[in-house]
Amino acid sequence: MRKQFSYGIFAVYALEKGMGRIMKRKSMGLVIFGMSVLLLYPQTTYASQPERTDEVSPEKDTEVDRGQNNEDFIIEDGHLLRYRGHDAIVVIPDGVTSISQLAFMEDPDIVDVTIPYGVTYIDEMSFYNCPALETVRLPETLCNIWDLAFANCTSLKSVQLPQHPVKIYDYAFAACENLDTIDLSAVVFMGEGAFNYTALTQVDISSLERVWSEKGGGMFTDTDI
Repeated sequence: MRKQFSYGIFAVYALEKGMGRIMKRKSMGLVIFGMSVLLLYPQTTYASQPERTDEVSPEKDTEVDRGQNNEDFIIEDGHLLRYRGHDAIVVIPDGVTSISQLAFMEDPDIVDVTIPYGVTYIDEMSFYNCPALETVRLPETLCNIWDLAFANCTSLKSVQLPQHPVKIYDYAFAACENLDTIDLSAVVFMGEGAFNYTALTQVDISSLERVWSEKGGGMFTDTDI
């Protein structure tokens, strides 16, 4: 059921984003979230999805080394475009400022990844369907985790987010079926289905200002929350 959910989301998302893949839409199992969110979290308001802005962290500026590329990494102007290695433990080079779309998608080998200080956003589907990924070390400069960034990473158990305002977009961690620990206390925006089909049982969303739900789905569907 969880596999069907995750691949269903990917199919719909891919078609909507114009990736040109013909995929079969499977059951998504979404539950109408509706008014229950307003009752449970009265300070949370639904709003139209904001225009995409990849903020630079207010913490401090960092110099970007644009000329030193490890052969396993394709890097252009600070953006990590693609990882071509086969290591289980991956340390992304200093100087990278963003992880681009599909950079690690469906990597079967990666177990542990360290994302360096200076990265401000992780783009759509960057780590989608990395089945062995267990540990992700995120920098304090991170501001945005985009759609499906870590979706269907079924071995991922815990994530430590920065302690400054963070935005998490649609299905970012959906179908991470072993994810049971994450501190959401600094999250100010959350997209539809962000943590659907995870093992979460309790969360602190005290800083949440807005949620986005285009299709009326929840953020924690099929969890024990």
